[in-house]
Amino acid sequence: MPLFILSGLPSRAKKDLFCDILQQVIRKYSTNNGENAEGTQEKTIDSVLVVIQNSVSVDAKKETATMRSIIQNNLSKRVLVAIYAPLHIKGLRYEISSTAKNMGIDMAHVYCSAEYQAEGEISLPEMEEVLQGKGSVLDISTKTEKTEEFSVVSRIFETPRRTDKWDAPCFIADSANIKVCAETAGDKVWALLQNVVKPRTSSKKLTGGTLNTKYLQSVKEIINRVLEEKRKSTEIPLKIARQAEIDVLSSIRTTPPPLEKVQEIFLFFLEKYLSG
Repeated sequence: MPLFILSGLPSRAKKDLFCDILQQVIRKYSTNNGENAEGTQEKTIDSVLVVIQNSVSVDAKKETATMRSIIQNNLSKRVLVAIYAPLHIKGLRYEISSTAKNMGIDMAHVYCSAEYQAEGEISLPEMEEVLQGKGSVLDISTKTEKTEEFSVVSRIFETPRRTDKWDAPCFIADSANIKVCAETAGDKVWALLQNVVKPRTSSKKLTGGTLNTKYLQSVKEIINRVLEEKRKSTEIPLKIARQAEIDVLSSIRTTPPPLEKVQEIFLFFLEKYLSG
């Protein structure tokens, strides 16, 4: 599951940049033949999920939970998830970055520093025209709940910094380059989304406290059941089983998912190591 994010306040220039980069990436996924110039395997996708957020909720925790759920629900699928949202809170971006690193997800984050403009909202018909039937659109704008004024969001926006390894964008689009940078930004995004999955980066700084004992016991029972069933048809070295379990426990420690998602997450790590 590759992940592309364009953060920053809504503006016409930001909307155009998002659509342009997304079209570039979709086109490259559609035309690659599974092998790049170096002869190594390129990653492919089956579809695209565009997540748009034109308004910001005053409930930051709920926004964080929504974004996390979207990522977890598409973890084991070959779906490009593209997010167009302000993501004005550093903690929310940290959550996404931490989840991506723990899950071995290839992620590209572009930040747009342009000022807010009302015409920066993306409509469903606009996005469907960009996708041309190659995916679906999910609008998580909080129009039915209490929303934050963008005049307030502009003042409290926590700008991503290049020096922060957990929050550094791969490209920053500003007022000077935003109208001419789409190709350069698109190349950077594509390069990151095609990276070979590397060993998980430690994210101890972002991890929370210990998991609930009952929840942890249920997780271990699920893992054991999966291993027992999998070993009926596949030889699984103890080292791989243990590493997959360690990665699962690490990835769910900060924000434990529902128990019904644990099997899918564990299988994701197990298959990654078995095929590696």
